[in-house]
Amino acid sequence: MNTLFEVSKDIGIQIHENIYKSKIFSEERCNPATEGSVTSFTKAAGMVESGLGEEFLNKLKRSFSDNHHLIVRNIGSNLLNLEDTDQSIVMNALLIGMTKNLGFNTYGFKQEKNGAIIHDILPIEGKEDKVSSEGVIEFGLHADGAYLDREIRPQTLSLLCIDNTAKTSTRLVKIDDIIEKLTYREIEILSEDRYIHTPPDTFKVNNESKPKPILEKINGSYELRVATHNCKAIDSEANIVFEKFSNIANQLSFEHDWLEGDLLIFNNFKTLHGRGEIVGKRHLRRCYGSSYQKDFNVLDLS
Repeated sequence: MNTLFEVSKDIGIQIHENIYKSKIFSEERCNPATEGSVTSFTKAAGMVESGLGEEFLNKLKRSFSDNHHLIVRNIGSNLLNLEDTDQSIVMNALLIGMTKNLGFNTYGFKQEKNGAIIHDILPIEGKEDKVSSEGVIEFGLHADGAYLDREIRPQTLSLLCIDNTAKTSTRLVKIDDIIEKLTYREIEILSEDRYIHTPPDTFKVNNESKPKPILEKINGSYELRVATHNCKAIDSEANIVFEKFSNIANQLSFEHDWLEGDLLIFNNFKTLHGRGEIVGKRHLRRCYGSSYQKDFNVLDLS
């Protein structure tokens, strides 16, 4: 099934105009979360819904359910000739509006980016050599929050491309494709508490972690939790299987080549993502989604 959906530039501009002219939100409501934010961005989600139309949104929902990811092209391009702050607010409304229209609430963590709901994903000066969203070196395949319990782990990630002059693509691989290449015994090992998942540098939390699985069967379907660069097996057998798992994931991954205005959303329980080295300018904007968290909740991991 198709996973790339193109919005006409006229529709995209109309959605931007409706959000901007509504004056239903202000800059301070974007980050951090406030009661006004919830109301404002719920209304913004309605504007995205009415702009795209019920039939188009139903196609997105079916594709996301079947493929665990989708791309909406042009929804964030050709923004009005607005001031930077106004452009930022419209972008945030698009991100949150699309996430909510697919059935997920947006939320954040106190220990990541000071509790912000919307994150700017771009290299940070002084952190270029970190294997994280703040660095420029290759960022291996991973699921966000692999060390967290399922109910608080991001269920979806929504990413909006602001600038990809660097032409650095995002790599994705689906769990279904990986599972097909594993034996029953290998799946069994990956489903046992034999792997240490370490938090990334972007989370300011205690690094201690108990062994947990990589694969978990939920309601008859497998989910995954792993950052291939931040995971360590506790024994040699588990390590051999983990290396095979990582090799298969890399071999089967495919690339999304970003265009300005692309919005990518994927199921963080069902896919891994990563990217190559960044050489040049690359700026994405991100929000987390979950059907388990209240809208605009900021979790304290301490």
